[in-house]
Amino acid sequence: MLDYLWGASAEQILAAASAAKGTTPIRFVQIGTTSAPDITLSGTILRSSAIQMMGSGIGSIALEDIILILSSLMQAASEVGFQIETRELFLSQIEEAWSTEGATPRLVLTMNAP
Repeated sequence: MLDYLWGASAEQILAAASAAKGTTPIRFVQIGTTSAPDITLSGTILRSSAIQMMGSGIGSIALEDIILILSSLMQAASEVGFQIETRELFLSQIEEAWSTEGATPRLVLTMNAP
């Protein structure tokens, strides 16, 4: 469960997951606080369920693990020939970049002038 909202919706989801009494773990990943910065969480909800809670943000994964994962990702992308179509524009062409519609090809702004 990826939670970008927090607040009352998170409380309701956690209560429902606990009430289901399942034995399959549910990983609840708290990502954002769009609805509210805090929740009220009864200890009973966690003690009577297989809910696993974690946060997502700087600090939720060790820096060494992030570096290892990104290194593996880049290696795999290189091995399979992964490429992203790009269009290079100079920073002096920023007005053109802003008026470009669509997401492909991906615009890449460079500092070097023509």
